[in-house]
Amino acid sequence: MKIMPQKHTLFFSLVLVVAVSPLLSAGDTPDCTPADYKIVTTSLVAVQCKEEVPGTTGTGHLTLSDNPIPIGTATIIPYPHARQWLIVSLLSSNGATELLLPGKKYRLPFTLSPSHRTPPTPATIDISVDSTILVSPLDSVGTQTRFEFVSHLGYRQGPGDFCTLQTENFDRRLRSLSARCKLDTPIPPTITAESLPRLAPSPESIGSLFVTLNNDKNTQEIPYAVPGLLDVFGNLVKIDTKGQIAPGKAPASKDAADYYLNFNHSAATGSKPAWTLYGKVAPSLGGLHAGFQFKPLATADVGQNQITGIKYADTIDFGASVSRIFEFNGLLQGLLVSPGVTYETDKEFDRHNLMATPDLKFYFAHLYNPQRRRSLQKFARELQIAQCTVQPPIPNCTPIPWTVENSKPALWGYVFDMHIGAELGGALKDTTVKASVGNATQLLPSYKIARFVPVVHSVIEFQRFSIDESLTGRYLGVTENTVFESKDHSLHLLKVQGWRAYSVLTGAYNLDPTGRFALTVSYKNGFSPPQFRRINVVQTGITFKY
Repeated sequence: MKIMPQKHTLFFSLVLVVAVSPLLSAGDTPDCTPADYKIVTTSLVAVQCKEEVPGTTGTGHLTLSDNPIPIGTATIIPYPHARQWLIVSLLSSNGATELLLPGKKYRLPFTLSPSHRTPPTPATIDISVDSTILVSPLDSVGTQTRFEFVSHLGYRQGPGDFCTLQTENFDRRLRSLSARCKLDTPIPPTITAESLPRLAPSPESIGSLFVTLNNDKNTQEIPYAVPGLLDVFGNLVKIDTKGQIAPGKAPASKDAADYYLNFNHSAATGSKPAWTLYGKVAPSLGGLHAGFQFKPLATADVGQNQITGIKYADTIDFGASVSRIFEFNGLLQGLLVSPGVTYETDKEFDRHNLMATPDLKFYFAHLYNPQRRRSLQKFARELQIAQCTVQPPIPNCTPIPWTVENSKPALWGYVFDMHIGAELGGALKDTTVKASVGNATQLLPSYKIARFVPVVHSVIEFQRFSIDESLTGRYLGVTENTVFESKDHSLHLLKVQGWRAYSVLTGAYNLDPTGRFALTVSYKNGFSPPQFRRINVVQTGITFKY
């Protein structure tokens, strides 16, 4: 019998540990980590998992949160076309027709099959049958502000297209605001697990009411009620006072904005005035599909009348992407995966580049704290103190009313994130480039594109001031062609390869409390595709974003 050498034995043991440890660690992880739930009827619930759970079924039992004795059984089936959702049908143990009752709290332990381990690890979700509603500002355009009223309880009936929102101030005086309402998914009195997906293809639409205000967009109010809005029990919905009607804050940066517009002006002695325009349109469209969100994309960095040493990038991009966020615990808290495709050209449309653009965006712990998030954290802490729920308890504490109106916004905030992406493709055809002045032309042969694109981005906010820096270190893995126009307007074919970095440093002062309009000073330095000519410019202008 041959004895294995000691160093080989050690190596084999390490390989075995590495191979088996994921299986051992997975054994303690349930197949579903509950993230959200929607109460459809007194015996029907939709449950969201952090994981994808298509094709799984399961069973469970229902108890009161303070009593472990089961009062009902649960049958679980997958939610079609919603890979993170399950449909839970409840059946009473004592023949009662209604299980989930208003004002009660329940606990639902359940297991799924097929499971990644034997026996399956049970998951548990706590269900509270209350009318607590989260009020989220969605956008603000012109004189209109749109909010979403989201509840765990489904809505049976809406107030109609033209509705009234009742609010109260800190002095508890009620007032009415005219609004337009849209109820996505009214729940009928009778519905089954089989008919639910046809009524609500996206479970997120259950318990969702969109309210658009036509006035008072800059006031902060406590939403009190929406007359005519009924929950699945047929009761009028009274909104919890933790919800706030406040003007929506603009995104912290142009990367986070769906719409972004920056207009700059430049001038110099002996030259015509020059202008530049950077615009971005990238709204989220439709619902989630397997956790991914679809976004079309159109960006432009163009201008007119270049001044010596002061230029614009002359880039226009059209494309689309799908993105999904993956959440983790530890140093890396989030990973945004965004594969996409982009058509890259310029203002003259004499470049025709088509590229695949995969991108990974990393969110690290404690590095994403813009003013808006820090203000919400500050208000939540103050609300705990005001309601005497802070830990450790305050001796002889008397609760006092407290709203956002009482809480001052955070003084400062910061953001730091990084991307790692690629641009892979090529020029679609040979083109002819014309000089901006005169009749000179130059043939631009087609070429391949293989770019590695790391990006480092940071934002510092202080009151209404902010500083935003975005550094793109683009590495050209293969040689690309470009055309350079000299001062005498002659054209020259150039080859570019290797690193071509591009930096944009922007200082801004917000003109309005929401941060949608700002005066900006930008310093741009480096090389930007597809022309890769040197940009070195200081520009002043005005920015709009939301």
